[in-house]
Amino acid sequence: MTDTETTGQVENRWGLSRRLGFLLTLALLPLGLIAMLQSMQIEEDLRLRTEEALQAETVQIAQAERALVDTAIGASQALALSAASFGLSSPACSEHLRAFVSRSDGAYVFAGAVDTEGNMTCSSTGQTGEFSQTESFQRALADPRIRVDVSANGPMSKQAVVIVTAPIRRANDELLGFMTVSLPRETVLEMANSPVSDASAWFFTANANGELVTASFELEDAASVLPKDQQVLTVDGEQAQNFDAESGAGTMTHYSVVPVVAGSFFAVGAWSTEPKGFDPRFFLSTPAAFALAMWLASLILITLTVERQVVASVRGLANKMRRFAAVRELPAPPEQKVAQELAYIETTFAEMAEKLIRDEADLLNAMVEQKVLLKEVHHRVSNNLQMISSLINMQSRGIEEAESMAVLDGIQRRVAGMAVVHKVLYRTDAIGKLRADDLLERVFRMLADVVPKRADRIDIPIERDVASVPLTPDQALPLAFFTIEGLANAVSYADSDGGAAPWVRYQLRETDAEGGVEVRIENSVSAAQARQLQVQSPSTSLGQRLIQTFALQLGGRVVVSVDDGIYCVSMTFVALPVVDPESDQAD
Repeated sequence: MTDTETTGQVENRWGLSRRLGFLLTLALLPLGLIAMLQSMQIEEDLRLRTEEALQAETVQIAQAERALVDTAIGASQALALSAASFGLSSPACSEHLRAFVSRSDGAYVFAGAVDTEGNMTCSSTGQTGEFSQTESFQRALADPRIRVDVSANGPMSKQAVVIVTAPIRRANDELLGFMTVSLPRETVLEMANSPVSDASAWFFTANANGELVTASFELEDAASVLPKDQQVLTVDGEQAQNFDAESGAGTMTHYSVVPVVAGSFFAVGAWSTEPKGFDPRFFLSTPAAFALAMWLASLILITLTVERQVVASVRGLANKMRRFAAVRELPAPPEQKVAQELAYIETTFAEMAEKLIRDEADLLNAMVEQKVLLKEVHHRVSNNLQMISSLINMQSRGIEEAESMAVLDGIQRRVAGMAVVHKVLYRTDAIGKLRADDLLERVFRMLADVVPKRADRIDIPIERDVASVPLTPDQALPLAFFTIEGLANAVSYADSDGGAAPWVRYQLRETDAEGGVEVRIENSVSAAQARQLQVQSPSTSLGQRLIQTFALQLGGRVVVSVDDGIYCVSMTFVALPVVDPESDQAD
């Protein structure tokens, strides 16, 4: 795993401040839920109190209208008793009504009695009329009780009036007709002009037909304030009622209906219950706001405390560790403001870093000494082998037999080859890690000293293609010996037909297999050589047996082939993983 991958995994983790903040949130969650429930309860209590206040203000605002309408109802009932005693067609009835209107000083503009046939024969103005087909008469006849109606242009008074109607009955409860008294609407509006405490609420009075008598808003806006289903305004009985309904404007509205005349005339207060925007002042007064403030304060306090007292110190310690890992810089002593526990950790790390630097210095010195010693070993081995090669060469000068001379020459050549390899190794800087191309290039330059001279004195060039494969010393030695022996054989036996120049080719490449390496030594052969090699056993010569031996030391397998004038010795092996101690030390 690379340093970048390790750093990425660490950065993806939550920091200490975030973890503590999360745990604090979990710890305060029950308190927050309790605060939310309390806030919901407060909102519910506030709604109920608002409804009660709306109802109380509705009753208060409607007191003037109630007093005026109650007076008019009382007057209509009294006049109904008088009309029943006088008779609806009696002139005394009309005279009595005229005297009533005159004494009211403008409080009433008209009074009249209508019989059950819809005929008005008794009125304060002496006028008569026929109302049998009117909607108001039909409603009154169908349900004879006290009613309150509104007319923008009264049929008899010819002005905007509020009409109060009461049934006329005999003593035996027989229905004789209806007594109506008309109040100027302006009088009702003047008395209804009471101040409203809440500008967001609407107040109005209306009859059972949804016709507004008075309102705290412009009458043109009545359609948007009244409920879509105006039947909900009809309240039987004397008890006030509260309900929610959709207004004509399409918004949910709370209505408080206070009966002024049961089933006929009502005072109504309306208040929109549509969700409003966020109100900071209201929210700050709720328990949820205190819980939120406590959570934020605790979160800020813990974050600042952890960041300044713990995280900053730990981050500083991590930076010291990174600098030590990169450039081996000893950490500075901890600051005075650092907590005792963290200071103890920093001090321990400083002691460990100092000890590690001393140990690394000792290890590096040991490695240098080992490298020097190993190079000295290779140097001495190379010198000894060269001395042995010289001794064999001196001994071979006194031998006249050709066969013995050839044997000694072969031994001397191979010992010289071993000396060359050890000489290359002690001249190499990286003893524990050798590159195949660098090692073999040095071997090629000294190859003339170890390859036997051809009888025809032809200098055969060697084509080479060597990949940069890292090798361990345990594999570098047998590979070099394999190369020297294989090239010696190839140069010795290279031949061709038709006067063409013989050639030798050396190739070392990496295969597709993991760590796989292939070595190929090819040389040209004549047709006669090819036939002889095809019937000859591969291991008859000493050179072939040495090649097999070096291949076994590499853990490889040798394949010999003769095809189309090319003699090929190939060997594949698996390169061992190389660890460079100096590189590890640098890291």
